Amino acid sequence: MNTSQRLPEIYYQRRRVAAAVALVAGVLVIILILSLLNKDKTQEQPSVQAALTQSTTQQAQPSSVQETTQRATTSASADAEPSTSREVASSTTKAQANNVKGTCELSDLIVEAQTDQADYAPDALPTFYMTVKNPTAADCIIDMSKNVMRFEVYDLATNARLWADVDCNPAVSTDVETFAAGEERYFEAKWSRLTSAPERCGDRVPVEAGDYFLHTVIGENASAPYTFSMQ
Repeated sequence: MNTSQRLPEIYYQRRRVAAAVALVAGVLVIILILSLLNKDKTQEQPSVQAALTQSTTQQAQPSSVQETTQRATTSASADAEPSTSREVASSTTKAQANNVKGTCELSDLIVEAQTDQADYAPDALPTFYMTVKNPTAADCIIDMSKNVMRFEVYDLATNARLWADVDCNPAVSTDVETFAAGEERYFEAKWSRLTSAPERCGDRVPVEAGDYFLHTVIGENASAPYTFSMQ
């Protein structure tokens, strides 16, 4: 006897509906899971990008610090380095050279006086020196017949002129002399310790012990006084 009997059709319809609902629910669950996975990946990507950006920034930062350090080192070296420092002096010299006068006349010459001793013993005869410097960029041509070169001695206390080498002797030069640009020339004279005056060479007398000063002169261009003593 066959006991299996077909159930009413309504039961089969209910099962089909339940299966369809289960299938749809399963699909929805899968879609939800995939959506959540995509969302997690999207959130992770900016974090990774931010981490990469931060890492790049951190790697780039030392180069900026190094550049600043190099600049600070360069500045310190420039302050301490004698050569920078020598570089700022050389530039000054060049600037001054550019301002050097391009012509020369008698008043441009620098005339300096000096003696071979500061204090002379009673039997010592003084030797006098004249230095003539031309600080310009041009040669200085001087007619020495019109601008007499001479050595003059004065009493320091009275400022009285006591002697000049040209009083009783010819001048060192009466020619046209050229003092080259940027160069120095030297002249000297010896003094007998006797007084003199122009055209008065017959009654010369020894100077007394005391303090005196020397002028070296070309024309109207005189050196600063150079003091010395006589015993």
